[in-house]
Amino acid sequence: MRLSIMLVLFAGVCCVGQQVAAKTTPDPAMGGGVVTLTIQATSGTVHLPSSQGYTSVRQGSPTGPIVPGGSFWLPVIVTLAPCMTYAPTWIAPAVLLPETFWFEVMYFDANWIQHTEFFPVTVNVVAGPVLNEFFPAQRGAWWQLALGAPLMPGSPYVAAISFTTNTGIAAPGIGFIALDNDLLFQLSLANALPTASTNMQGILGMGGASAPITIFIPQVPQLACMPLHMQAAVMGASGTVFLTQCHDTWIL
Repeated sequence: MRLSIMLVLFAGVCCVGQQVAAKTTPDPAMGGGVVTLTIQATSGTVHLPSSQGYTSVRQGSPTGPIVPGGSFWLPVIVTLAPCMTYAPTWIAPAVLLPETFWFEVMYFDANWIQHTEFFPVTVNVVAGPVLNEFFPAQRGAWWQLALGAPLMPGSPYVAAISFTTNTGIAAPGIGFIALDNDLLFQLSLANALPTASTNMQGILGMGGASAPITIFIPQVPQLACMPLHMQAAVMGASGTVFLTQCHDTWIL
């Protein structure tokens, strides 16, 4: 299983390079609603510099403009041991069209070296397409999601995964892809993982739903709490490509 091998090889590199994972709920979020950003330490102890948890929220990309406002916070150190979580909140803007925002999470590692990571949340997705998780990413089991786009039955789609979402990919004619162009992204996009994944590419059914999209997570202790991200693109009848939200998680 090439994906299983790649997950094992990247476990140490990813967890050393990125020592926090995060996910948002609800996913996607509603404009004007409360978003919970759950931050989790991965392989080592980390220190968040305030009770807010995130440094800023940026619009459109990790380098986009900073969104004004934020929750009440205190200048206190929040320390997270490996696999420990912290869950601050944010009020999403009342945007009219789907829009992706990036939480900027600055933290210090166990040696008080500063790092910054970015995690996306998409707001105001009304008609899809949307990724829904049915079974979590758990070691020794299949991570299972499905793509739903009720207004786009019979449309082709492709899904991909990455370890990080710190830079994203500007794709002219498509939009801004939240996934990073790492080796895991390249392998999954090329459908080079046939024995460790199913339905990463396909055609939506008559109801606009995909067959279950699954990825096998090997039973390796070092993968615990490691971040994973998935996003998909669907081509409409006119040739226009629509992106799902980026679904963020970590391995249990």
